[in-house]
Amino acid sequence: MKRIAQKMVENGGVAPGLVTEDFEFTVEAHPSSHPAAGRPHPASEILSGLESAKEVFRYPDEYGPGDGFKNIIRSMTAEDDRVVVESETHAVPRANPAGRYTNYNVAIYVFRDGKVARARIYEDTAFVQAFQHGDPEVMSEINTAVES
Repeated sequence: MKRIAQKMVENGGVAPGLVTEDFEFTVEAHPSSHPAAGRPHPASEILSGLESAKEVFRYPDEYGPGDGFKNIIRSMTAEDDRVVVESETHAVPRANPAGRYTNYNVAIYVFRDGKVARARIYEDTAFVQAFQHGDPEVMSEINTAVES
């Protein structure tokens, strides 16, 4: 289960072939705080969004070449039918190479019959909002608070 969860995180939350046909991806947050919050999403929707992100973001230079979000696992715990993964997400907007997107996430993957049936994602929605609205001061404050 941990290897499957690792692949899920490395791929941005969903990996084709590793999820059930009725897989659901949910960002656990108030709908106004995150563009994907408020309802479960099928794998096809999340994969489409990840492909779009590759056009908008690239990996930060220190992580080498890559398109989209660079996800780094900080910890992983497995028990019963679930794996909990704590990770960091890093990216640079292609339109603003001086900008930086960093977020901290916890994903809970629930397994059924050897595949992931559900993904529940918890992340810093204040940073998502600040990033969406282009508020560099708030983004800097959040990054400073998290790093200390």
